[in-house]
Amino acid sequence: MTYPERVFEGLRSLAADARYALRLLLKSPVYSAVVVAVLALGIAVNLLTFGLFQALVLTPIGGVPQSSELRFLSARTTSGRDVALPYRDYEYVRDHGHSFERLAGSYVQGWMLGRGSKATMVFGELVTGNYFDVLGAPMQRGRAIGPDDNRLRGGHPVAVISDALWRSRLGATPDVIGRRIELDRTPLTVIGVAGPEFHGAVAGLASDVFVPYMMEGTLSGGVDRLDDPRIGIVFAFGRPQPGVALARARAEADSLGDVLARVRPLDGFSERLVVSPIWQAPQGAQTYVLPAVSLLSVMSAVLLLVVCLNVAGLVLVRSLGRTREIAARLAFGAGRGRIVRLLMIETMILAIPGGLIGYYLPRIAVPYLEAAQPTITTLPLNFTAGNAGGSPMLIAAIILVVASVVLAGIGPALRASRVNLTMPLRQESSPYSARRSDLRHLLVVAQVALSLLLLVATALVTRSLTNARHADAGFSREVASVTVDLLSANYDEDRARAFYRTLLESLRSDPAIQDASLMKDPLLMLVDLNTQEFIPEGRTRRRDDDFSFLFNVVATDHFRTLGIPLLAGRDFAARDDQSAPPAVIINETFARRFWGTPAAAIGRRLQTKAWARDTFEWRTIVGVAGDIKYARLTEPPRPYVYLPHAQNFNGMMSVQARGSGPPAAAIEALRRHLVALDPDLPMMQAGTLGELTSLGVGIYDVTARALAIVGAAATMLMALGIFGLVAYTVQQSTKDTGIRLAVGAPRTRIVGRFVTRAMILTVVGVTVGFSAALAATRLMSGVLYGVSATDGMSFLTASAGVIATALAASFLPAWRGSRVDPLVALRRE
Repeated sequence: MTYPERVFEGLRSLAADARYALRLLLKSPVYSAVVVAVLALGIAVNLLTFGLFQALVLTPIGGVPQSSELRFLSARTTSGRDVALPYRDYEYVRDHGHSFERLAGSYVQGWMLGRGSKATMVFGELVTGNYFDVLGAPMQRGRAIGPDDNRLRGGHPVAVISDALWRSRLGATPDVIGRRIELDRTPLTVIGVAGPEFHGAVAGLASDVFVPYMMEGTLSGGVDRLDDPRIGIVFAFGRPQPGVALARARAEADSLGDVLARVRPLDGFSERLVVSPIWQAPQGAQTYVLPAVSLLSVMSAVLLLVVCLNVAGLVLVRSLGRTREIAARLAFGAGRGRIVRLLMIETMILAIPGGLIGYYLPRIAVPYLEAAQPTITTLPLNFTAGNAGGSPMLIAAIILVVASVVLAGIGPALRASRVNLTMPLRQESSPYSARRSDLRHLLVVAQVALSLLLLVATALVTRSLTNARHADAGFSREVASVTVDLLSANYDEDRARAFYRTLLESLRSDPAIQDASLMKDPLLMLVDLNTQEFIPEGRTRRRDDDFSFLFNVVATDHFRTLGIPLLAGRDFAARDDQSAPPAVIINETFARRFWGTPAAAIGRRLQTKAWARDTFEWRTIVGVAGDIKYARLTEPPRPYVYLPHAQNFNGMMSVQARGSGPPAAAIEALRRHLVALDPDLPMMQAGTLGELTSLGVGIYDVTARALAIVGAAATMLMALGIFGLVAYTVQQSTKDTGIRLAVGAPRTRIVGRFVTRAMILTVVGVTVGFSAALAATRLMSGVLYGVSATDGMSFLTASAGVIATALAASFLPAWRGSRVDPLVALRRE
């Protein structure tokens, strides 16, 4: 037989086996449906996790082709902070580096769009002239910002807007190109509309406006930061030169960083340049979500193993029931390979529809996961959980189908093909023979152990979510807050100062309001918002010292309003105005780091840059406040500085009020007082501090929801496996059960007999799973909050859940088996 003939004969034989397997499966619709459903569930959970991974790592920047190839360039201080590059440093690296094809950069900013009551806050990016070219982000209308738009300071008042902004604020008008918009009272001409999938260069953040860097000074009120070597304002990125490895790019960055360090002013602190893959960038959703997704990936893989064990048990039962058929095939000359192939084809026929269903099932879970994202937050998010599609998702589905077939089918197929032909073909094997029962028992034990591991992980993250929601962040989350921007409403500084002064006086005289104050920067936004150098008096400045600390601008009564204790000194007072010596309040960590105790810090001075002036001034410490959580719930205590609003004016402030009643009443009172002073004033971000800071809890919520899906699926599969084992045992023991009933055995003893066997396996599985979980959960510390990886309550809860589920799953078939008619059972062959 020639080679083509052999190939044709092989295909014909394969098709015959497929037709036979399909006919058999159609005759067993319940079995087929169960296997398809189980495989679909396991594949769907893994695809859901893969969708999260794809959105963070494979396609971190939507609308940008091959965005995973991008590399990120930032600066890292000697204290380990990742910061942006000064603009001149970026230009030097761009012009002298050879690791990138082209190097672009951007910096996220918040601006007020429009004026008056219709003004809204939008987030956007200052971008270099090659930003869109390097990314390859297409325009759906108009053109992108180019090099010619970024040459002259203040001379290029142009902007590219997002598709979302075009549709929501400009009505998706076709004549949008050439329209004028206002950002922070600066008119800009729209030259392009980005594609609908593009949301900017920061993963997870929805940027709506893109403006050339040369407009930075105009937008910031005339304070040009591009020439200041101490101010980082560029996060750079680019595509690597062909063949340039990451290690080589990092070595070049070190060399360029050494050159920059030699020319840096003596009062600047030391930094080194850091090159990393885009998915390891220090800014973006991947920084916070990827550890949780990594955990989910491991848990989903474990779930797929549970699925395959479950299907393997079902396939094994079915194949052992076909012992006579397989023995007959072997007796007529069929090889073991042909038997294994036939059984594997059956599994493949079931896995294909399971994969198709599993491919679409994640779409159902996506709304549930996305509901974990905060509805009220200062930062707009565009991170979509797990519905990334395209060829990577399809390829992942195919790989999962093939892996499921191999893992679930090969073991039972090999076991079933080992038939002893000396056994009479009509003989029915004993249901209690070790050959039949041992492997099924091992499968059930493994399912219980893996299910316990998943449930322990779910319990740990769920407790972390509960702890995060009720965590003591150091301030009251019931305080009402509304953000207003007076400058966008055409207030000058004098009118704005008078407005805030009158507003606070009216709020404090309202019986419904106990305390009221102002705050510039929001809390718990997952990112460090504003830093500034504060050098303690008497400290010798060394190049490696990093005296840049987070700071905020607050009004009087800020600490009392938010419930932050003052440990020493006093609060800001009305006398801390423009005519008074500059004052400052620090937190406890700052005081203890430099002076040992809070009391010792009172009266000491800090040197810092004067507000809105390129000069330095000394500020006297008048108070020390207790530590709170500033950016993240998991952050360690760190130095923090408060500046008085009367000496450091800002037009956009959040007004806080603590009421004597429910928070909703305080929010309404805030609105009422603002409208009374100016009915056309734009009000943004209205809610409680708990709602506005919920972004810090969102990561635990997403992880808990995703693990809840995995844990629920694992529990269902474990219950199915135990149910199947007991049901099979009951069926094979019908004659034995009839004899026991005929001689007077109570039905409760029959039920207990079957349930006891199942519970023995369950206890063994729980013991194995408990030991495995003790070792595995130690790897979860990065996604836990306020709970130990070996938390006893989580382990006990998961163990109790597994045992209760196993008891319920085994009781039903055992109870049905005990209801058999003894006469019918005794007639069975």
